[in-house]
Amino acid sequence: MKKLVLSLSLALAVLFAGTTYAQTLDKKSNETKAPARELKQQNPQEKQERKQLTPEEKAKKAVDRIAEKVKDLTPDQVKKLTQLHLTSYTQMDKDKVTYKEDKVKMQEAMKANMQKINDGIKSTLTPEQMKVYNEAKQAKRAENDAKKATEKAAPAKEGKAPKQGK
Repeated sequence: MKKLVLSLSLALAVLFAGTTYAQTLDKKSNETKAPARELKQQNPQEKQERKQLTPEEKAKKAVDRIAEKVKDLTPDQVKKLTQLHLTSYTQMDKDKVTYKEDKVKMQEAMKANMQKINDGIKSTLTPEQMKVYNEAKQAKRAENDAKKATEKAAPAKEGKAPKQGK
């Protein structure tokens, strides 16, 4: 009888100790996950927290990016590029509202708008400036492609195989 009581009490002790340990692990894992959740919520790239820029702000940023690449823009060129981008971004905002439900038409409208911007840039810049602009654009594209390639390779390094479609 003593052996039975002793073995039952020992089994209960192991059972309670195991559940207490599991609860402690859950609390610890939640504590380590909490900062990651907080970081995710503070990420300015999330859509609900991202500030919507006005067409004027977008145009200014676009012209500033061009001015970084092409150092010798004249004030007249800056004015033309600003006006070009302003009208294009205003049209894009209208297209977003108009084609809200039709993604295909929205993409077509955005492509047409981007083509107008590219044509406008080409007609505004001199051939020398256009060459510098295109070289900088290609360098940025290559940099982005390299960054994407390393991001795709990163899961494989962690022991996770990248998802493959059928």
